[in-house]
Amino acid sequence: MLQTHLDIGIRFIETLMYSFASRIVDKAIEIYKVEPERAELLKQKFLKRGEFQVIVGPSGQSDL
Repeated sequence: MLQTHLDIGIRFIETLMYSFASRIVDKAIEIYKVEPERAELLKQKFLKRGEFQVIVGPSGQSDL
């Protein structure tokens, strides 16, 4: 499947956003010494793929 540079850029930024969010959640779990069961629940709640989206409007401008 052919993708435009814009599509590739959007996917890249979404991946970065997910990666940063994952690091933040992991660091919070570490700092607050969250139990493994609760840590997994936090990850399920805050790290859902597809919720980190870049929306590009009709003018081609990004709405981050």
